Amino acid sequence: MVPLLIDRAEHDPFARVRKMAIAMLATLPRDPRIPPAFERALAREADRRLRLHAALGLEKYAAT
Repeated sequence: MVPLLIDRAEHDPFARVRKMAIAMLATLPRDPRIPPAFERALAREADRRLRLHAALGLEKYAAT
């Protein structure tokens, strides 16, 4: 599931789909493939809510 969500988060043409993929990644158990996807989203995306989900996801990884 992680590779599919990362692909949607990075390549889907619709911001809503990318946002939901990032939000779902933040709910999954820890996986080393996920934090780079959050970082790329923060670097590329303009959507404020998408960036919020990515930032919260990164905080989850920093906390533990």
